[in-house]
Amino acid sequence: MLFGIPAILHGDLPGNRCARCGSRSIPGHVIENAANEAVLMILEVNRRLSGIEARFLRKSALRIGEAELARRFGIPTQVVRSWEASMSLAPDRDFALRSLVVGCLLGEADAGRRFNPKDILHAACESLQSTRRRRAPRRPRPLKIAASLAA
Repeated sequence: MLFGIPAILHGDLPGNRCARCGSRSIPGHVIENAANEAVLMILEVNRRLSGIEARFLRKSALRIGEAELARRFGIPTQVVRSWEASMSLAPDRDFALRSLVVGCLLGEADAGRRFNPKDILHAACESLQSTRRRRAPRRPRPLKIAASLAA
């Protein structure tokens, strides 16, 4: 698990390795770039989001809490908690969350932060049509994030 979702960073990662225990430290900018790539990869899946993926998007892409997301949608906080605890979001909830994330990311891209607008739109267009048909799997496959993308 990486960022609270099934994900694997692979490749030649920069950082330091402890000679005694073998643990590795990775620079913060590498982790942030990997999280940004994970956001785009999740937006791109051509099935409905799992609750774990919805929580990741709320925290990493929107950078807001459950209460703020509930306020933006005009629903009780408990409803957001139930989405994030579910195996697969309902089609309307999936669409609403992805739309909010895409709007937020496009705003950040316009301000010159974090994302390229073409990447955001590509990820969104790939998946929005299929969210109505396919449920999320019981165990989403781990995202494979290349070190070259994370560096």
